[in-house]
Amino acid sequence: MPPRFRRRTTTKKEPRLAPWPAAALEERIEEIMDRVQETGDNHVGRVAALEEYLTLACAHEGETWFDAGAWSEDLADSYLALGRVDDAVRTISDATRRGCAEGAEMLCELAEKLVCSGHEPQARLLWQQAPVQRNSGAGGPGRTGEHR
Repeated sequence: MPPRFRRRTTTKKEPRLAPWPAAALEERIEEIMDRVQETGDNHVGRVAALEEYLTLACAHEGETWFDAGAWSEDLADSYLALGRVDDAVRTISDATRRGCAEGAEMLCELAEKLVCSGHEPQARLLWQQAPVQRNSGAGGPGRTGEHR
């Protein structure tokens, strides 16, 4: 008969273990990034890998291992290549809401891509989401949200 399992309790001074040890998290990220690299121009595979990466990044918010902003932009580009405009808009909007430093710039860049591909109504919505920036130079008009 196996010995009885006793749950080890931690004192208030002892830190709790993170749900993913750092080495395992780093290994998982590398595995996903290898899949992204292997997909090349296969946007279906790229979307699957990047969705997994961003889900992991959201679960570990505050960790320094992730570059969610840049990979959100890459995911949005893959969505656009697949004709999934609403998913591209959602991805960039989510990154902006999560506080991505380049959020307003990403919104404007995606809006420019949407206008060029004939999706002006969605582009207008993105420009309205971007915070007002005078002379931003981030695509769109000088004050975002004032597209003519």
